[in-house]
Amino acid sequence: MKRFYSELLWSGTGAVVLVYFVFSFLISFIDTNFISTDELYILYNQQVNAEKYDDYNDYVSDFEEDLADLDLEESDAIDWEGALWDLIFIGVEFLISIIVVSAILFGAVSIYFNHQELEFGQILKPITLASFLLQIPVILSLIWFGLIQTDFEYQDLLDFKPLYPSSAFDNDELSGTATRFLDILNPYLIGFVLVAAKGMHILNVSSSYKKLLSLTAISIVTLLICWNVLVTYLIAVLT
Repeated sequence: MKRFYSELLWSGTGAVVLVYFVFSFLISFIDTNFISTDELYILYNQQVNAEKYDDYNDYVSDFEEDLADLDLEESDAIDWEGALWDLIFIGVEFLISIIVVSAILFGAVSIYFNHQELEFGQILKPITLASFLLQIPVILSLIWFGLIQTDFEYQDLLDFKPLYPSSAFDNDELSGTATRFLDILNPYLIGFVLVAAKGMHILNVSSSYKKLLSLTAISIVTLLICWNVLVTYLIAVLT
């Protein structure tokens, strides 16, 4: 595995990015067409709206009429329009997350190690490859709801957080803000930091793996805390 990882790191940056795009697209494509479908989401929204009515019985008839108007029968047709949006979303996600994280680490490494000959690809490739670990929860969701718990609702998808710290609590025990901050230190992010730092070490960014690991961990955790503070603020302002 280490040799395979090293070979990927020493391959072209474009090849690494392409592999990430193809893999992410396939995972998203399977999820949106077979697990987290539009029909399931529509039913979830209908049920949530029903619970908001003061007189539930008055809403039942409207709810049943809405369901009758919806074509919720299972279909083998592939949602190609949705697939296109998946591809666009992955591209935007790549630009916002991976490029931004790589740029921040590029600046941090350049300053901390006074690395004047550092190339952006030496940071981008390890970050991109390490991002595969962040796809593990989605893969576990596909396996669980695709093969094991095949009778599920949309809320079950929302509650599925394997090995996340917040999964140790009931839904009503934590606020959304507490959940976001608690879930920062999850095993997938820890693996991401370890693999990213190791990749940069292999690409000779620094001879000290421990220093790279510390710098990567501090940069990533600080970035996530700032992001969650921003999200919490926006939610408070807009709601």
